[in-house]
Amino acid sequence: MVIAQRQGRLHYGLQGYSVYPDSDRIALGVSGIGCIGPTLSQNYCDLLQYYDKLERNILPILRGIELSADDLIRRSVMQALICHSVLSFESVETYFPIEFKHYFATELAELLTYEQAGLIAVNDDEIVVTSMGKLLLSSICRVFDKFSRANQQRKNNAMLI
Repeated sequence: MVIAQRQGRLHYGLQGYSVYPDSDRIALGVSGIGCIGPTLSQNYCDLLQYYDKLERNILPILRGIELSADDLIRRSVMQALICHSVLSFESVETYFPIEFKHYFATELAELLTYEQAGLIAVNDDEIVVTSMGKLLLSSICRVFDKFSRANQQRKNNAMLI
């Protein structure tokens, strides 16, 4: 995995790190998680419900979501940080029709705390995770996770009530 990371071939997906790019995965088995195109699905976790669906020729999918364009952009950003420890703004702008600094202005402001702690270095072109920051990658990536941000805001609001 270290060699793949150095060569820029490391990927991160539903099942952790891999040297193979993300591809479609059909979920098999109880609580299996599948990924086809911009969708994610999870099978029933209860064995009785799972087999009941199969016996009725119904896919045993409990829930699923279709990723939005924003979800795909954010996933790409987090994967770059997780797999390569470097995020080039230009590479994101080349692949997605956004201006990185404008699109992620809130996140870049929040990253200042991580930069001041020596966990990342941010310049005009990229974000680089330092060796110390690699130990806290999940916290750094959480800045770009809009669902985590929304959950934190709900918790903060509940505490005020």
